[in-house]
Amino acid sequence: MPASVPLFVGYVGQNDEHFATLTVKETLQFAYEFAGGSSNGAAELTPQLTPGHVIEALGLNHCQDTILGDATILRGVSGGERKRVTLGEGLLGRQSVFLLDEISTGLDAAATLDIISLLKHKFVLEQGRAVVVSLLQPAPEVFELFDDVLVLNDATRYLVFEGILVLTLLASIAWFFVVAAVSSDRNVAFPVAMASIIAFTLFTGFVVPKDQFPVWLIWGYWIDPLAWSLRALAINSYRSSSLDKCVGYALPGTMTALMGSSGAGKTTLLDVLAGRKSSGSLIRGRSHEQLKRVSIGVELAARNSLLFLDEPTSGLDAQAAAIVMRTARRAADQSRCTIVCTIHQPSASVFNLFDKLLLLQLGGEVVYFGDSEVSSLKTYFERLPGATPLPSSYNPATWILECVGAGVTKLSNHEEEFAQHFQVSNHYAMLTKALEGQQTQQDEMVELNFSAKRAASSWTQMRMLTSRFWALYWRTPSYSLSRLILALGLGVIIGALFSGSDFATYQGVNAGVGGIYLSLSFSGIVAINSVLPLAIQDRAVFYRERSTQSYNALWYFLGATLAEIPYVIVSSLFFTVLSFTIMGFTDGGDSSWSVVTITLYWLMIALFMLQQVYLGQFLAYALPGVELASLAGTLLSNLLVLFSGFNPPSSSIPGGYRWLHAIAPQRYTLAALTALVFADCGDDDRFGCQSLQNTPLELEGLTVKQYIESVFEMKREDIARNTVVSLAYAVGFQLLGLLVLRFISYQRK
Repeated sequence: MPASVPLFVGYVGQNDEHFATLTVKETLQFAYEFAGGSSNGAAELTPQLTPGHVIEALGLNHCQDTILGDATILRGVSGGERKRVTLGEGLLGRQSVFLLDEISTGLDAAATLDIISLLKHKFVLEQGRAVVVSLLQPAPEVFELFDDVLVLNDATRYLVFEGILVLTLLASIAWFFVVAAVSSDRNVAFPVAMASIIAFTLFTGFVVPKDQFPVWLIWGYWIDPLAWSLRALAINSYRSSSLDKCVGYALPGTMTALMGSSGAGKTTLLDVLAGRKSSGSLIRGRSHEQLKRVSIGVELAARNSLLFLDEPTSGLDAQAAAIVMRTARRAADQSRCTIVCTIHQPSASVFNLFDKLLLLQLGGEVVYFGDSEVSSLKTYFERLPGATPLPSSYNPATWILECVGAGVTKLSNHEEEFAQHFQVSNHYAMLTKALEGQQTQQDEMVELNFSAKRAASSWTQMRMLTSRFWALYWRTPSYSLSRLILALGLGVIIGALFSGSDFATYQGVNAGVGGIYLSLSFSGIVAINSVLPLAIQDRAVFYRERSTQSYNALWYFLGATLAEIPYVIVSSLFFTVLSFTIMGFTDGGDSSWSVVTITLYWLMIALFMLQQVYLGQFLAYALPGVELASLAGTLLSNLLVLFSGFNPPSSSIPGGYRWLHAIAPQRYTLAALTALVFADCGDDDRFGCQSLQNTPLELEGLTVKQYIESVFEMKREDIARNTVVSLAYAVGFQLLGLLVLRFISYQRK
């Protein structure tokens, strides 16, 4: 049954996820073909479901040949148009049930009313399908179109969690009171109490699972109070109870509105009903609504003199939207902050919070600017050609948009007259006069100069950004743990691959150098590609915060670079210990030599990994996307590692390619590591002092050290120089990253 659910149930999620480079028409055509398309006569059976009809119904004619774009880099259609494309994809299917999750987010009130009306008449009344929609801020006229309403409330589990802990604490106190009462003195009570704690812990079912208890001991599990507490905590924490008592139904030919406060479980319910609820993710985090409120709170906390809010209520329920806008209103009143915000579906109470209204029609022409009081708006808009009077108890925001022909059905035929009507109105004359007055005052004002470009000091910027990056890395185990696991795996694999080599032979010493070469090759590629997604993901946040001059790019970059150091040190330590010991490099001298050599080896590996991480950060900041950055990083790493001096050896590299050998950062690390292990001849028992066995005739009589120095050109006396050059590369990549972060931006807004 679960596998066949998508055949009967169509689902439209709240996130707009599309191929950014496809046009609106191509996206809908693609979805149409995979939903059956014209191959089985679907166009004749349901003509309203073809891409052309969906484009017409959703008001996408003017942008059907425009690429979709994304929200950060590639500019395409607007957010509301992208939301309509998402809805259109879902409507192209022929399922009997449609589950639509917050489809009004990013749409104006008139467009929302038109779309819900379309669903009501075309899909419900004409075709008899069942439609379930979750909405956050439905206007009264939208609300009236639904047949049934299911309202959910927030189901938090924190109080239950605390209650279980309190009961466990009380039970523990009672038990220790019993132990103290029956014991003759504390010398008896303390051992008994500790023994009981151990027994309670062992029988909780955590250390030893319940199914593995011997039959004759299972009674201990059932009488253990901690076992009951653990089960209660596990059920409360890992089993969602928010929908246990969720009861409702959706009949064919009806529309059901799914409403509720942010976090009530609306999206989860639709996921479950559509059979698309996954088993979970590493980090779910806050809901979309809560993240929206956090973003707004960050800007309000900055206490700016001028604040632009782009759709601050989109994705919020009516109560949350009212709270946010009342907070913005209070900020404007108390701190004299100028606030300009775009808003799509304001309720009547939210709409009344505004002082002025600037209304634009398609094409960016001004239709109205003036007071937002209902009486003033009513007087003006009822004079427009084709306008209908404001019905009683009707949302004035919705009525205004309908008057000027907004929405997707374009009920008004006088769009070109609205802008002209405004230009000859008293409102326009008052606007022009007010602007002239502002210009006169501005000429008389003294230029406002600030002593500092940013409000926060350099120390505050560095401290806060470094702390934020530390928290980001600590709370992103998918990044740090994956690197650690890869380091462990590579260390074991490379070590095991070369563990049987005899480093006194020609083949063995080449294998040893090859092991070091592979260590650098793989660890470099892993370091570059691991950091790319995290760096590019956080880059979008940097673009937003840089536009408000919150901090200097230097401190942002410094925080990102410092946060990498401990993770690189730990992962390189695990890699070095495993690969160095398993390959047998510890046999190259006495214990003191091994300790010193492995320590220096580890520090060089750590420096190289850090260098490659900084190269990855530079590519992430310099290139538009993670795909191109990964391709460039892999290509660059593979190209340069070929000329690092192993194959071909440094002495055999053709003269025309020597410049590549000179600029390859892997060359200097490889030379230092190889010289550490094989070019040391302080004592007779070290690898470098041994005579090379099984060699070609031209290499007869050479020691391992002489072979390494003559063929690979890697000398122990050059270790300090190679280390300095490797460090210079790391610093150079950092500086390049800082420069591109400062002067290059892929934000196209």
